[in-house]
Amino acid sequence: MKQYQKNYLKLPHFKDYFQSQNYNDDFGCWPIWNQEIEKWLANAEVINKNHYFKQKNRIKAQKQRDELLGEYKAIYLIGKILKLRVLEIEPQLSNGRKNDFLFQDKNKTNWHVEVKSPSWQAEVFNDSNLSLVEKIARKSKPQFINAEGHAVSVQEAVEFSIKHSLNQFDKNNNNLLVICPSMYSEIGFISKLEDHYKLILITNLLDKNKLIHSICLLEPIMLSKDNEVKYNFEFVELTKSIKI
Repeated sequence: MKQYQKNYLKLPHFKDYFQSQNYNDDFGCWPIWNQEIEKWLANAEVINKNHYFKQKNRIKAQKQRDELLGEYKAIYLIGKILKLRVLEIEPQLSNGRKNDFLFQDKNKTNWHVEVKSPSWQAEVFNDSNLSLVEKIARKSKPQFINAEGHAVSVQEAVEFSIKHSLNQFDKNNNNLLVICPSMYSEIGFISKLEDHYKLILITNLLDKNKLIHSICLLEPIMLSKDNEVKYNFEFVELTKSIKI
């Protein structure tokens, strides 16, 4: 039995989403993370109850689960931590597509947001040090393994996110890309991208039509000594700034 089943009564939204799921990673085994996910889910339900219930089908596969939670943690950052107004989840665009959500900054400027969560499983298959058999075997194990060392590529995470977001943006809107990876280990965006020039250079090379106006790097981390989750985030202005 999963460890997180023990505290279901205290986490009604977590129970609603995950009580019948059986993942092969260690998702749900950390009470502090479960409590934080409960906040993300509860916040999403308040904003759009219909969307909240429809998204339950997305969490059967681990990759889709992580993508949905990436979206929900980004919405939580914008609405609850930064106290900005979240206007809509999955706003319809003129090009027939949808963004993940829409919010208004403190200058009352509307921002369309696309959230990308580069996956640790994709990272496994990009690891040139592993054979195909080893890659398949590693995917069947938990995401985090003590004393397992890997070189986490910030550049790969950024490139993946940019490439997979471009066709989701409408050129007539103010567009924000949120990158919140789920990798082997904490990726440490803030320290590894101190020089924003590198991020801006990568974006300019990939985003020829200047669709992305700003990028938010988001990585919640669990501080064991404090029994809490800290939200590491940083906004990088490309062509437009967000008033927070």
